[in-house]
Amino acid sequence: MQRQGTVKRLAAAVIAVTAMAVMGGPSSALALGFNFGDLGFYVYGGNDQRYESFGTGSSSPVLEGTSTTTRNISSDLSTLNAGAATGLRYSVIGSSTDGLTFYVSSPNATITASQANNSFAANAQGEFLFWAGQHAAQTGGVGNPLANNPSITAASAPHSFTSILGTAGVLNGQVGFNTHGTLGQLLNIFAVNVDGATTETYTRIATALLTPEGALTITPTAVPVPAAVVLFGTGLVGLVGLARRKMQGLAA
Repeated sequence: MQRQGTVKRLAAAVIAVTAMAVMGGPSSALALGFNFGDLGFYVYGGNDQRYESFGTGSSSPVLEGTSTTTRNISSDLSTLNAGAATGLRYSVIGSSTDGLTFYVSSPNATITASQANNSFAANAQGEFLFWAGQHAAQTGGVGNPLANNPSITAASAPHSFTSILGTAGVLNGQVGFNTHGTLGQLLNIFAVNVDGATTETYTRIATALLTPEGALTITPTAVPVPAAVVLFGTGLVGLVGLARRKMQGLAA
């Protein structure tokens, strides 16, 4: 039943986004929407929450490229810290343009088998996009998703990040691990396939760090050298050593 509810939410969000895009949304100073292909950066915990989109189709180059991405939100910290009795939290969440990959952050360096088994990434993506559709519909961010980017939204608003997705950082219980961290805590960003055809697998592709001073850095994880390449290189070194010994023997 939970999965069916999430699928309905996802379908409703997509239909709403499509309809609003065709008709055009109302103008608002808070306009900012998120859709497939948008990577989002979220800071919450106080009376107001800050959302920023890195742009349509940006999730792959930001997370799977080779360059770091930086932001500085120091000018917003005083506003965000108001009412944050237990401190601020931040997360990085998004979806690939084709909708087949979900990006989610966690303080965990790895997602264990138990955590993966207790997670439904496709549902989590549906919950996330449902929030995105609600936020966009209420703020006018559908007609121009990147208008007034970033935006500040009251936590008490019915379309705020935590009003719809909860404050525990588990996307309404759809993931079996925490998706947010405190300022100064390193987050690992995972890509998980939500194509429905294969087992959902979490692959660590980047790290994010938001310092207490408000400096964000997203660093793609270095692509590991394939084992075959390592073995090939080791073999070459061995052959060079063998050839050198033979040459020394002939010289003697």
